[in-house]
Amino acid sequence: MDTRPQPAPFSKYVHDPVGFMRDVRGFEPWSKQAEIAEDLANPEGFRQVVAYTCNGAGKSTLASELILWFMASRRNARVITTAGTGGQVRLLWRKIRSAYETSSRELPGPGPLTQQWNLSPEWFALGLSTNDETTLQGHHALMGRGTEDGYGDLLAVIDEASAVEDWVFNAMRGYMNVGRCYWLVLGNPNRPDGEFFQISQRGNWHRHSISAFDVPFIERAWIDDQRKYWGEESAQYQVRVMGEFPKVGGDFLIFPLSSFEAAADEHPDVEGLHIGADIARGQGDSNTLVFTRNGRVEDAQSWQNRDLMETAVMETAARIAEYAKQRDVPWQNVHIDVIGLGAGVVDRLREQGYNVEGVDFGARPVGDWTETIGSEVKVQNRRSELYWAARCALDQGLASVPEAYRRTIWRECNLIQYEFSGNGQLRIEPKEKIRSRMDGRSPDFADAWVLSFSRGSARRVPFFI
Repeated sequence: MDTRPQPAPFSKYVHDPVGFMRDVRGFEPWSKQAEIAEDLANPEGFRQVVAYTCNGAGKSTLASELILWFMASRRNARVITTAGTGGQVRLLWRKIRSAYETSSRELPGPGPLTQQWNLSPEWFALGLSTNDETTLQGHHALMGRGTEDGYGDLLAVIDEASAVEDWVFNAMRGYMNVGRCYWLVLGNPNRPDGEFFQISQRGNWHRHSISAFDVPFIERAWIDDQRKYWGEESAQYQVRVMGEFPKVGGDFLIFPLSSFEAAADEHPDVEGLHIGADIARGQGDSNTLVFTRNGRVEDAQSWQNRDLMETAVMETAARIAEYAKQRDVPWQNVHIDVIGLGAGVVDRLREQGYNVEGVDFGARPVGDWTETIGSEVKVQNRRSELYWAARCALDQGLASVPEAYRRTIWRECNLIQYEFSGNGQLRIEPKEKIRSRMDGRSPDFADAWVLSFSRGSARRVPFFI
């Protein structure tokens, strides 16, 4: 009886992942997927592949196929996978299990579990989250070489790489100094910084950029919709459609001056009286109030409190209440920033029976403008949601700001930029950046105008992104 270790069941495909996909899995990769697979498997190449892609290019599907190929073609192979969030890791592993279960030919078992696949103590694949640095350390290919090609090789996979922190890349670099290692990094190019961006620019990597125009199953109608909605020069179009990193810096004007100019004389076909109030956060700051009638700014004013905190809260609450009464603004349509002294102003008004809305810019999105901004748009917080809602409303004829406010609302909004977080969420840049362009001042008029768009008190529903 031959007791020698047997080779992997599909060892003939050790350097042929495309053949494995077709012959064993019954999966037909499209051209770019095949190119990525071939570059990764090339024994004479770098064995490091990075792909930055448009939305919907099938990058996670390809990752799952390559993991099956690697495990089935190498005895004592080991695979380490991670992604930006635990949910993204689980999504990749759902694809791995689905691919395993639908394979045309039987793959080595037992099959993959939730986030692991164990064929033997030395032959395994793991899905690790990035919230514990220790779990990603200490993984290596086997030092001793077996008789067959590919024995003990290691494959590291990073999916949704824009959302992965730099230390994860550094931890995985530690894998590469022992044995024969492969590295596959995939993601949407959401931000032009961090390690994902860096390896797309330099180092010994096979690089692949995939646009929506390359993908055979993406409909051209979707591409046209994205172009019309975002504009070809926008960061969203660059990332979502072209599969390109945004311009260095990653910041883009949320309100081009042309948007205000185009809507300045318009009278939107909407109804409602609303007040947005941005409350001073400390001595020297200003309280700012913006009043809109049927979507159009009708008044904007700013003032400073001279008294101590408790008196300032009472004075500000009284001023806002009187202003709302004079214009018959429904109390639920008075939207007040609750950060800092604003919380006291809201409490004071509610104590007097005025059910105003407190708006927390730092809170989660609410979803009151989903129909306007689109369910596809991922926003980081309430502030980003309302700013993007204001931008979309302006562009879609649902809001207007007369030229009389060019030096206040127009000017401040024209200095505010948006950027993208590592996981692709749109966010308004931090206040510190804005203040640096405004000689240390805060964009109070812009904030107050954007607060007037809140409809949270009328529709408190979860906002799924």
